[in-house]
Amino acid sequence: MFKAVAPPKNSVLECIKNFDVRGFMNHVKELNFNFIEITTFFAVGILGGFLCKRYFKSALVWALMSVVIVVVLDYIGMIAIQWDTIQGVVGASPAQTFDRLFEETIVWARDNVPAVISLIIGFTVGIKVG
Repeated sequence: MFKAVAPPKNSVLECIKNFDVRGFMNHVKELNFNFIEITTFFAVGILGGFLCKRYFKSALVWALMSVVIVVVLDYIGMIAIQWDTIQGVVGASPAQTFDRLFEETIVWARDNVPAVISLIIGFTVGIKVG
């Protein structure tokens, strides 16, 4: 006739206010996050932010110099970029390939929001540390 009623759960904020570690850990367990994945993305973000802060200027200069050299060599006729061959190898035009890559990245980010947030936080920490 009477059903057993579970005691009301404290919210996360109430657990933090009352320093209820056990209640807070129960809330964390219910989230079903893959903590190894989140930690890995955080570490990769820190490394990426650190390297970006340290070496971005020189990498950007080298990339721009390479593009300028290829364009100049193509202009004077020393090399020829055969876009038809590149399109045949890739299977699509560069614009279609970039669009597809961008769409797949957005879909992955939607499916893995905790990992993306962890990566962004790690990258920010890496920028500050570097």
